[in-house]
Parts: sequence; structure tokens; C-alpha cells
Amino acid sequence: MKNRKLPLILLLAACATSTVFADDRRGDDESNGYRDGIYNRLLALETQVQALTAEIFRHCSAEPQYGVDWHGCDKSGLDLSGADLMNSNLIGINLRGTNMTNAILYGANLDGADFTGADLSGAGMEGANVPNVIWSNTTCQDGSNSDVLGYCEISALYHPEL
Repeated sequence: MKNRKLPLILLLAACATSTVFADDRRGDDESNGYRDGIYNRLLALETQVQALTAEIFRHCSAEPQYGVDWHGCDKSGLDLSGADLMNSNLIGINLRGTNMTNAILYGANLDGADFTGADLSGAGMEGANVPNVIWSNTTCQDGSNSDVLGYCEISALYHPEL
């Protein structure tokens, strides 16, 4: 299951809860038992949703390393300076405000990544896949600000020392 479906599951559970309680206006002992049963089922559903969420995002706890799979993870505000993320799956990752100075991102898939306020000074990005990236107030690898051009130019000539 894709992690994009999780909010839909939670929304459906919330709608089901409000519908069940709104439709039950009997107010007698039978109604109270009915509500208790529904409440217990909702608690069980909540436990299942928490377990599913943990499973969906388990990969996000992996350490930064070559080829890591952090698709859809939230790594905002971290210090990933010098991290070797070469050939990593970083599709849709949240890197807002992250320090990525001198990070190695060669060949990484950054499709849909959010670099708002991130610092990519000196980062090696040759061969990185960067469509649909959010560049907003990002410090580019050459030290310029992404707001000037609306994006960061990926230099094929820049190679930080490995």
C-alpha cells in the first residue's frame, strides 16, 4: 500500500465514526451497549492503523548511506552534511531546512523532493534525477539562491572530494 492512501484510511474511519454516533439517537441501554461495541471496534481499528503506519514508514529510520531508500520520508531540519546518498531513492522526500553541505547525491532520484530552505552548498549532484523538485530559498551547490532562477542548476563539472 502506498503511503498516500493513509490519510484516506483515516478520513474514512473518522467519517464512519461520526456517522455511527450521529445515527444512534435511541438513548437507551441497548444504544449504550451498541456504542460501547462500536467504540471497542474503533480502538481496534486505531491499533491496526498505527501498525500499518509504522510498517509503511519503517524504511525512514535507515541511516544515511549509499543507495538508501527514503522515499516519502521526512528528513527536514537534519544535518546531513557530507552524507553519502549516492544512487538513493529520495522520491518525495521532505528536506526542508536540511543542511546538506558537501552531501554526495550522484545518481539519486530526487523526483518531487522538497528542498525549501535547504543548504546544498558543495553537494555533488551529477546525474541526480530532479524533476518536480521544490526549490524555494534553497542554497544551491554553487552557493547561489534558488529563488534567483527558480531552481538550482546542477553542475556536471562539480565534484566534491569523496
